[in-house]
Amino acid sequence: MWPENKGEQAAAGVGEGSSGAGGLLSEALSVLKRDQKIVLLGLTQSCFEAAMYIFVFMWTPKLEALFDDLPHGQVFGCFMACCMIGSSSVHHLIKLTGSPVSYLGELYMIAALALTMPAVVTSSGLLTMVCFCVFEVAVGVYWPSIGIIKSQFVPEHVRATVYNLFRVPLNLIVVIALANLGVLSDDAVLFICGLLLAAAALFHKLFKTAIACSASTVSTPAPAHPHGEEEGRAEDEEVDMQEKGDAFKSPGSQFREVDGLRQSASVCPARLDEHGLESGWGAHASLEAGPFEQSGADDKGTSHLLPQ
Repeated sequence: MWPENKGEQAAAGVGEGSSGAGGLLSEALSVLKRDQKIVLLGLTQSCFEAAMYIFVFMWTPKLEALFDDLPHGQVFGCFMACCMIGSSSVHHLIKLTGSPVSYLGELYMIAALALTMPAVVTSSGLLTMVCFCVFEVAVGVYWPSIGIIKSQFVPEHVRATVYNLFRVPLNLIVVIALANLGVLSDDAVLFICGLLLAAAALFHKLFKTAIACSASTVSTPAPAHPHGEEEGRAEDEEVDMQEKGDAFKSPGSQFREVDGLRQSASVCPARLDEHGLESGWGAHASLEAGPFEQSGADDKGTSHLLPQ
């Protein structure tokens, strides 16, 4: 319910601030209703971080049952070193794939396998320790990657409010799991963590599908012409050519197609000789394409246009 900390100066009083916080909550809920991608992103975050917080409580009893004298400090130091390795590799992963969205789905599946294997193979301490280290590497990759994605898709003015809304199911999952530790065995709890990570992979898959659908919707504009873009362009060119042709026409103009070539003949007022034939002195030929030559007038005064 706190207002967003964006560096803005707020001169509102206490009453106004509380009403503003309520407005932020209602606006955050409206953002979640409008954008399915933010909901899927929040569900992914809730599942992964719930499994991570449960693991914080479960790695100690699980390893203590497999090692007689467990050096807790050294094990925790190994976990932190693995987490640092994962965070340091994010830059190279982004260079290879282009975006954290591309590789987080596979990362969730690797993390799910890393917590499911110790629950299935319960007697190997070395395998359990290696799987836990792999999970910590995945945690190191997760934190900067999910931060990049959330900064791209969650609006800034309601960002903290949206994050806090998804911490509610996160904490409920953790509390329910830890409250039943006496009923569930350690291996069963780790198996539940694997299922949560698999659910995170599923939600991330749906998140990628929603991104692809929204991108295809934005990149496919409706055709401007009612008959389609290509037909519209052809019709526009035809209208343009017709307008140009009309500009050069005169009341005495005639247009003919001769062997695929357009021939325009502008005929002046003609005279008829005594034989009823048109005199050649009034004929004027204008050829738009192709070389032509005019033959000499015959004895009747008639001119002819012949192709060369």
